[in-house]
Order: sequence, then C-alpha cells, then structure tokens
Amino acid sequence: VGYYAQSLTGEILTRAAIVRTLTQIPDVNYVSFLVDGSALLNNQGAPVGVMTADQFIDNSGNEINTEEKVTLVLYFANENGDKLKTVTREVVYSSNISLDKLVMEQLITGVQDGEEAYPTINPATKVVSVTVSDGTCYVNLDKTFLSDPMNIQEKLPIYSIVNSLMDACKIHGVQISVEGETKVTFRESMNLDKLYKADYSLVEDEETIDE
Repeated sequence: VGYYAQSLTGEILTRAAIVRTLTQIPDVNYVSFLVDGSALLNNQGAPVGVMTADQFIDNSGNEINTEEKVTLVLYFANENGDKLKTVTREVVYSSNISLDKLVMEQLITGVQDGEEAYPTINPATKVVSVTVSDGTCYVNLDKTFLSDPMNIQEKLPIYSIVNSLMDACKIHGVQISVEGETKVTFRESMNLDKLYKADYSLVEDEETIDE
C-alpha cells in the first residue's frame, strides 16, 4: 500500500527506472506491476497494464510534471448493442502518456457516471503496447480482449477502438493484434490481420433515436 503514498512525479520516476532497468535484460520486453497482489492503477484509477521501455520518455527539468487537458470523442455501444454511440470526455493526463495509449485506457476503463452508453471492451483487458508508425497505430492487447462478455454486435469492439483512435490521433488506420499475433479472429468473423479504418456508418444517428 505504501507504493501509492508516493507523489505523482515520484511514482512515475520509480516506475520508469524499474521498467527501463529490467527491460535491459535479454528477452525481457514487458514489465507489469502488482501492488498487494492487485494490478497497479494510475492516478485516474485505471489499470496501468503491461509497460515497455519506450513508454517512458526522457525529459529534462520539470517536464515530467506537465499535465495536459484533452477533449476526447470516444465510441461506446448504445443500449441495444447494435450501434456505436459517441461520448465526449474531457481528460487531464500526464504528458508522459501518449495520446493513443490514453484513448485505449479510457476505452478499457469504460463508461463513466452520467454517460448514456455501454462498454465495448472487457475491462480486464491489458494494453501490451500502443505505437504509431508511418501513420498507422499498432494496438497490441492481451488475450483477455478475446473474452468479450459484452452482449453487443461483434463489429462494435473493433470499431470502438478504431473510430476513437482515428478521431484523436493523426493516423490513417489501426492494426490490432493479440499478444503480438495478427492472425487472430475476433469472435465469429472479425479478422485482425488487416488495417482497419474508421466506419462512421456504425454510429447511432441521434436524430432517429426517439423515433
């Protein structure tokens, strides 16, 4: 429990030092933290998940203390589970976290009080890594992602991720993998070995909700 008694800056520095040190060991690419046997949570109460060395940037001075505010448009499920529904959320976050990883954390955390929508991703899912290269966002999730207890159409979890990332980040598409593997089928027919682009036809038309 004493781990959480650290200041925000101290905790980030401690975590960065441990992850960067351990990932220098051959064949150690990822590090996860447990506190009293439970997953480490960030200052917003969301699981930190599996970490890699490149998640921690080298800053000088007080830059590591920088907090930023961003307005995200996130895509969750509607009440019937057959369409996506937009949720606009204002988030204050550490500049140490990339915007793409922030989006994934927010999606996995799920719907907050007052947001009239429903989750699309198993909340136990861990983000192994999120990187952007040549305009493509590569999202690597653990196998929990395939365990989808949500009673929603199979396209919605995928496009919840894709639409949210493409709205927030300057990217051309999203490649999703499960523990590094792309030759995976999500539920019945959603093959992950392809580049996904946003599909706004899946978004509920607010003007027709009450009809």
